[in-house]
Amino acid sequence: MKHPSAASSSDDATKPDGATNSSPSVSSPSVSSPSVRIACRIGPLVLAAEAAPLSTNRDFILDPPLEAFRISETTDGESIHPDLRLDVKHATSLTRPAAPIVWQHRAGWDLYRAGEECVAIKAIPYASDRILRRLTLDLNGATAQLQIAPEDDRPEEPFAYTLSELLALLLTRISRAVLLHAACVVADGEAILFAGMSGSGKSTMASLWDLSGRATVLGDESHLLWTDPSGQVLVSGTPWPGSSGLYSNQTAPLGRVYFLEHGPRNFAEPLAPADGMLNLMSHAFLPSWDPAAMEIVTDLCGRIAERHSLSRLAFVPDASVVDFVMNSPQRHREKRMK
Repeated sequence: MKHPSAASSSDDATKPDGATNSSPSVSSPSVSSPSVRIACRIGPLVLAAEAAPLSTNRDFILDPPLEAFRISETTDGESIHPDLRLDVKHATSLTRPAAPIVWQHRAGWDLYRAGEECVAIKAIPYASDRILRRLTLDLNGATAQLQIAPEDDRPEEPFAYTLSELLALLLTRISRAVLLHAACVVADGEAILFAGMSGSGKSTMASLWDLSGRATVLGDESHLLWTDPSGQVLVSGTPWPGSSGLYSNQTAPLGRVYFLEHGPRNFAEPLAPADGMLNLMSHAFLPSWDPAAMEIVTDLCGRIAERHSLSRLAFVPDASVVDFVMNSPQRHREKRMK
């Protein structure tokens, strides 16, 4: 498990519990005239940003969690082909679209949609006319434009203000991934998800597993679920941690899913596939503005509910829950299902 103070990933051979690195080895940002570039990989999604040299002549940088997900623009001599390349520009003034807001991101981005194009606005204070950033993006990926106002005090951070999470949602058609509100650990080579709303115990659960030393903690807040070419469901850590501050740039095959609630004792109740799917959908970040993306989310949640063990988990917030999960009958049921 990597804490924010130790965000870089080591070689796959040193990873416990079957978790693997999600990105190639990292190098310094590629800077060549006339452009400044940076790239990162989050699960199946590769994001890059490019701009003319900044007036301060500073390179692009990433915040500490996202730094662990940085990749070079070439790997093993081959160029990386990003799912989205941000064209970063500076603007003297920014305005909102003349359209209603269709969705609001938790980091304060307002989303507007016109056809296949989306515009996202970041203003501080929230909902004010002091607009710091304007993102214009085609839902089918490839390129987007990010305009940054002079008032923005983080011009060297193209993915600031949790923009990378917003992009993961906007690019659901490309990644075909579901962003789930869940903590995750990797034990015996498989990812165990603990889904729940705020206050349900995700960060507590992640911290208990971290202290136990019996698993790799991928994170305490949100994870990307996606499928590889063989159809196997994978879980990837993300750079958007919760209150525990735990995150890790690793990917592992999905094993079980638990839906958390507090209780007087540790108790797990298996869910039927239909109920499990509804619970998955209720804990997913839903791209409700895009019917095509919603279909992808629905299909993947249905596949997970049919093929994996999903249970309601009431738990006591102490070390006993780690033993309970490791010895749970659902663990053995999952092995039989494969």
